[in-house]
Amino acid sequence: MSLQVISYSKLKAHDEAEIKTLVETTCSSGAFFLDLSSETESLAHLNPVLDAQRTFFLDNDLEAKLAYSDEQDGRGYDNFEAVCVQRIKLSRQQQKEGTLPLPPVLEAVSFQLDEIASFTDRVLNRLSTIIYNSHHLLGSPEVFKREIILDSETTNKHPEISNLCLGLATAPKMTELMPAHLDEDLLTLTFYDEPFLEVQDRHTQEWKLVNTCVDGVGNHMPIVNVGETFQEVSGGKLHAPFHRVKMTEREIDLVMYDFCEGV
Repeated sequence: MSLQVISYSKLKAHDEAEIKTLVETTCSSGAFFLDLSSETESLAHLNPVLDAQRTFFLDNDLEAKLAYSDEQDGRGYDNFEAVCVQRIKLSRQQQKEGTLPLPPVLEAVSFQLDEIASFTDRVLNRLSTIIYNSHHLLGSPEVFKREIILDSETTNKHPEISNLCLGLATAPKMTELMPAHLDEDLLTLTFYDEPFLEVQDRHTQEWKLVNTCVDGVGNHMPIVNVGETFQEVSGGKLHAPFHRVKMTEREIDLVMYDFCEGV
């Protein structure tokens, strides 16, 4: 299946038609491709992070990687041997405070990690604020149950942040890597290099693989999906899609940001 493409440059330009399309999409399918082709300078920091995460996952023994596990708060390194998945979850708050423990290979790209995280924070703040401020398009000025004004560019409030999950899957084709679930956040943004996401059609209940979509400069467009928190505070106007992760032909590298996780 394909998803609606939303132009970030048009949103930044306050294009009313694009804003309406964004709001309609978050209410219907709840997931879309985000065209960031206007942001090549910021996206240039992504490839060094992808290279570093592969080195960490593939070139270190398990004991060295488990040194970065953190069971207490659900962060750090995890190894799901049964489905050949490795991931490391990094706290954005710790990153901003300078207290985040990083493996040496990720420490070597800490500048790029911070730059791409700051960029993604800005993007997700902007998207969330646009959706919130467009509540009149949802049919009621009182649609949101509590205030969510996030974008520091348009308010005096401190911007919210997104936690980072780096992942690598090397399982056999069609292995279910993650069962059906909703994300516990406002929005999730995922960079990827292979098809990975299956979304459940809310009307037919059918599971459909999301095809990759390439922008004008040859990059895979990231996927953004509505989280359960945003659906809840909108009184169900926004739609958080059930989704799962399936293995396709080749190894899958993911860089995933959970915005306002657990708010």
